[in-house]
Amino acid sequence: MNLKKTAVILTSIVTVLIAQNVLAGSGALKLIKSKTTIQQVISATQKAKLTHISSIEFDDGYWQIKTLKNKIETKYIFDSKTSKITKLGTEHENDMPPPKTIDTIQKAIKTLIKKHPKYIIKSISYESSLWEISAYDETIMENEISLNKNGSKVLFTKIDD
Repeated sequence: MNLKKTAVILTSIVTVLIAQNVLAGSGALKLIKSKTTIQQVISATQKAKLTHISSIEFDDGYWQIKTLKNKIETKYIFDSKTSKITKLGTEHENDMPPPKTIDTIQKAIKTLIKKHPKYIIKSISYESSLWEISAYDETIMENEISLNKNGSKVLFTKIDD
């Protein structure tokens, strides 16, 4: 084997090792391995009749849901094995309340998927009258996407550093 071919093979191996390390450290791997999509979590929230959802986020290997109603934030966790939602606790919060129904979350997700069909959604939250979505693109880079209040228009997208 000549020196040029060896260099190309070593470069390829190093690139793969770096990519695996980045993927493992980013949380993307846990999300992909969980085999649970945000759509499944949304279905469970509908069955549990949760309203005023302020965020749905995949963190530390679990889907977490927060609702905000009458300045009380309630935290829940979604069990992907049983598809059940369990209440974790409440605390006082002064943020802007989200829309009552889950329709705008679904609209925001559909708007994002229409524009970026291969994105894997990690979280969605309602902050300062905007929907903020965190999603992994095809290269496993985490992107932050902001949508308008009713979830019908992507306002901007940036790569999360």
